[in-house]
Amino acid sequence: MNSLIDNIWSLLSDEYCEYSKKNPKFIFDKTKKIKFAKVFSQKYEDIKKKYMDGSVEYLDRHKVAALIIVSILEIDVICYEDLDEDYVFIGAELLAIKVGLAYMVERLNEKLYKRNVNKKIEEFIFPNAQSCETPYIEIMCRNLYYSKSDYQLNPLDIADRLFLVEYIALCKADIDPDILKDYS
Repeated sequence: MNSLIDNIWSLLSDEYCEYSKKNPKFIFDKTKKIKFAKVFSQKYEDIKKKYMDGSVEYLDRHKVAALIIVSILEIDVICYEDLDEDYVFIGAELLAIKVGLAYMVERLNEKLYKRNVNKKIEEFIFPNAQSCETPYIEIMCRNLYYSKSDYQLNPLDIADRLFLVEYIALCKADIDPDILKDYS
């Protein structure tokens, strides 16, 4: 679990470095790694015990990515300096999603390689919203923001959405998603 935590934290640091170049008011509290590890590990084990069959050794990449997103958001590791109280800041949600997706891309490409698929997924392609011009990733960030403040973040629901995002990416890359099935 420690190497997984280190990998996630490294992905978060990389994403933060990219976004902070454009906006120096982004703040990443690097001291929260231990808190992140505790929250993430607790949620990981909770989902495994409560919702998975006893034979499941490791959670799939969609659930892990969802737990990454939820854990980053719950510990408030990303904030914005001098934020106007009327402004809805979704930067933390955006970075959390980017880290979750980066983790998913790594694991997906490893699995594709093991299945002898010569193509790689470089990034996930989000669908375009059909009733407005807002990019879908922003809609997803806004939904996470309001879920955190008004409802609860549900990692299983987020994992389901991430599965569909991955499925779309595989189809657009002309890769049959069924090649990834671990069961008959």
